[in-house]
Amino acid sequence: MTIKTFLKQYLKAMREVTCLEMEICELRDRLTSVPSGIGDGMPKGSREDKTKLYAIMADKVKEKQQKKERAEEIMLSVLMVIDNVQDPVFRQLLFERYIQNKNWDVITADLRYTSEEYVRGELHGKALNEVRRFYCPDS
Repeated sequence: MTIKTFLKQYLKAMREVTCLEMEICELRDRLTSVPSGIGDGMPKGSREDKTKLYAIMADKVKEKQQKKERAEEIMLSVLMVIDNVQDPVFRQLLFERYIQNKNWDVITADLRYTSEEYVRGELHGKALNEVRRFYCPDS
């Protein structure tokens, strides 16, 4: 696993949580919405269909909780690595990018630099090299 892959684990885990949240909202909407065409004589979803939806939603809620707990574990391990970086600018860059998921233009402004290319390229590269000093993904 590369350093960047390691650092990106938290963001990936949180995307999975967000996706599950959207699925749960969609299921909840389907369960609480009033079907269109009430009283039009057309057949509606059965009670059995709603029971299946509730069961699916319960499974999704449980899965979301498990993934959220895992994401928090990953975040702690990524933070431990970032906290070992000595340079405060590198630490801030890594935190904002890999924990807060900020865009490069925002990070550039937060760090008070004018060149996004410099921050994204050279400064980010130096920060990753700093992480490599104590984190060896191939061992």
